[in-house]
Amino acid sequence: MANFLYFKPNFSRAAITFAELDDWGLRYAFDQLPVCRQSTLGKAGSGCVFMQQEPSLPADTSDSDNGEPVKRKKSRPVGVYPEEQTWKKLPKSDCWVGYYKDDVPTRKDLVRSNPLGSYAFKLNDGEEWEVPRVVHAPEGVAKYDLPCKLEIDDEGNPCDGEPIAKYQYLWDIAKPYIDAFMTLDEKAITELDDKRIFPDAISFLQVNYRIGLREAVIMDIFTRAVQEMPLTLCLLAIDYPTFSRWQEDLKKSESQVEPDGSNTTAGLKDCIEDIAQLQPI
Repeated sequence: MANFLYFKPNFSRAAITFAELDDWGLRYAFDQLPVCRQSTLGKAGSGCVFMQQEPSLPADTSDSDNGEPVKRKKSRPVGVYPEEQTWKKLPKSDCWVGYYKDDVPTRKDLVRSNPLGSYAFKLNDGEEWEVPRVVHAPEGVAKYDLPCKLEIDDEGNPCDGEPIAKYQYLWDIAKPYIDAFMTLDEKAITELDDKRIFPDAISFLQVNYRIGLREAVIMDIFTRAVQEMPLTLCLLAIDYPTFSRWQEDLKKSESQVEPDGSNTTAGLKDCIEDIAQLQPI
């Protein structure tokens, strides 16, 4: 199993806490505390290199993937080895992310143990990534589709409350897309530009994968057209395919004339049409 390595300059302690990972903006990359080692990374200087350590497996251990036997590699050492690795600086941070040139992490290496209910969508790397469905919109109304608090209705019957604290931020990220796309508010749609869509798409993926902005670029999972794959991930997160099908059924039942889409950009129309028939897994 391949893993990304991370480097924090000017850090000399033997262990790293989850609180420190939060402070460095790297909590997404770790489901467990990392293994650390003091090292030096070029011009970044001295510091600590660290990585999520998986259980060691012998080189000849086999697993099964789509019915085909797969050879598992031994865990790679934690450290800085310039001739064997590539290192990239993380945006808005003094931390770095690295990987072994002959063992770049893939989607399967980064998947979390308990992913949320999802849509499967093929990205630029050819892999089908599981995009968490944050809301469910079977009747044109966006409802929570996240682990929720227990609430009771006026009759005292148990019902869903707000999302638990761990997932509340997902609803906050999803809300502008709900407001824009479920009302086809052209002004609100145009306000969702590349600088917002790209990090939001990564935030949704982080629910099921240990991936960040730089890791996504290293893995080549998107093309430059942010209004395509990243926007599609955001639309899947708000269950737009279900909303779109409900909208089409409503038009048919009311014998409405279908809009010509003159107020919707060609790229957005294509994106919406491409995902309309997708079903959650």
